Amino acid sequence: MVTSLFSGFSGIVGVSFSFLFKKNEYVYPSVFMLCFLLASRDDSLLFLLQPFAEYDYDVLIPIFLLCIALFVLLWVISYIVEVRYREV
Repeated sequence: MVTSLFSGFSGIVGVSFSFLFKKNEYVYPSVFMLCFLLASRDDSLLFLLQPFAEYDYDVLIPIFLLCIALFVLLWVISYIVEVRYREV
């Protein structure tokens, strides 16, 4: 369930970045770098995606909330930029 949720949020961020960057060749590297940065931290996103996590909830829940908040924040920012500043 968690992997499916984060896959969906990654897709939402990808679509949001496609609204921000009008050239498609910038979208994939930017989403990749975002996921790479989240996976390369000490409190990595990959801890959540392991099938048999060896970490307690006091480690996993802050990572979960941080990633969800970041994905929603990026979605809201791209929505505001697209609707407010690029009105036709």
